[in-house]
Amino acid sequence: MKITKLYAAFSLIALGNLGQAQSKIEPYVDERVELLSSIFRLIEADEYSDKNNALYAEDIEKHFGSFKNSEFLTKLKKERNEDGLGYDAVMSMAVNLNIKKGTLSLRDPKRKSLDKRWKTEKLPSFLKDLNQFYKASKFNQFYKDHQADYLQAGKAFSDSVLVKLNQEWYPKFYGKQPNEDFKVVIGYGNGGGNYGPRVSQDNEKDQVYAIVSGGNFDGRTLIYTSSYAPTLIHEFNHSFVNYLLENLEYQKKLEKPANQILEAVRQPMKDQAYGDWKTLINESIVRAAVIVYMKENHFSEKEIKAEMKEQFKRRFVWTPELVELLEQYQANRKEYPSLESFYPNIVAFFQLVAMNVNKMVSNYEVKLPKVNSVLPNINGKNDVDPNLKEMIIYFDKTLIGNQMSINIGSLGREGVPIKNRPVYIDNNNALKIELGMKPNTEYEFILVGKKFESFDGYPLQDYVVRFKTK
Repeated sequence: MKITKLYAAFSLIALGNLGQAQSKIEPYVDERVELLSSIFRLIEADEYSDKNNALYAEDIEKHFGSFKNSEFLTKLKKERNEDGLGYDAVMSMAVNLNIKKGTLSLRDPKRKSLDKRWKTEKLPSFLKDLNQFYKASKFNQFYKDHQADYLQAGKAFSDSVLVKLNQEWYPKFYGKQPNEDFKVVIGYGNGGGNYGPRVSQDNEKDQVYAIVSGGNFDGRTLIYTSSYAPTLIHEFNHSFVNYLLENLEYQKKLEKPANQILEAVRQPMKDQAYGDWKTLINESIVRAAVIVYMKENHFSEKEIKAEMKEQFKRRFVWTPELVELLEQYQANRKEYPSLESFYPNIVAFFQLVAMNVNKMVSNYEVKLPKVNSVLPNINGKNDVDPNLKEMIIYFDKTLIGNQMSINIGSLGREGVPIKNRPVYIDNNNALKIELGMKPNTEYEFILVGKKFESFDGYPLQDYVVRFKTK
């Protein structure tokens, strides 16, 4: 989840077959990943447009801004909307590319591991346009110009995150030796997302990528903390989990209950790009396995509680029970030498969750702080005065008040009327938002629970603000 090799020269962590020569993990910034993430930033894909790396985002805009209205990017923006090209589909394309002598091509013309959202009939045109953009924009020079930044990012990740990775845990826990090559790629400009694509080719080991972001930038210096370790642990778990659901018998038994679970949490899962029942099952197991890993590898109680809280925020509300089930598996390894042998118990678990999921979700959501009122009461109205300068959103619980998370709505960036950074008022019981609006215009933005949080640790229930000026 690399052809152009920019390997950071720093301490290495090994992950591979026990008792055999171990392949080394060397975090690096991948030219293909930067190319695709920059392109999707240019077409304003929300998930690739975060400016957490502000100076780098400015560099992208300065170097490539003249291409924004090109025929290639205009067409790609249209196809993104038509075919759902986004999130992990973008990174799937990145790692399935070769760059050789300045030309890009698919590593496997059979597209064995390329995400299905890339339509086969459109690939020749896309690759032709991509090559023209790569050369005309002098992307390789842009990539070379930032090598010092990339090297610093890799070292920061190695020193703070990789040191928390116990490579021996995976084969011991799963009862399966890894037969893949693992790669860690720093998604330097990918907007804060994390992805785990895989490349499969005939007669070669699969390559499993952890494309990671999530650090904090101080100018051009990327800073990671050990709190990011669960994300890396998560990505490598997928290699040991996802293949188990290829079993047709398990699919037959799980499809109905898993879809029942998905229906109960459809919107939060959709917001995370988890749109199908197989993804829901695999993500659930992987996330529970991360917590088991943390318990068995000397993470603090505070870190473990924070990770569990994160799963509830994401509406994987059955995680505590699934962790307990995996711990039962660990306690009975003579009977269950591998997770594969234990999988029928996991199938039965999700069948039971499906019977109780609505209650599990409602028991959690009733505890969430909510928007109590909006002053003036403009939400949902079609005749809002365009000269209105501010609005105040009141909550039914006091929030911590040190952070906030407001997302762009379905109308895009131009549909967000927020003029300056909102501020907490009334002892963190309300949020004041300064507005700047035009006549006869629709606006929409979303308060999401990611960073709006009550003192008892619950995130704000998502709240959509939508209205039209007169």
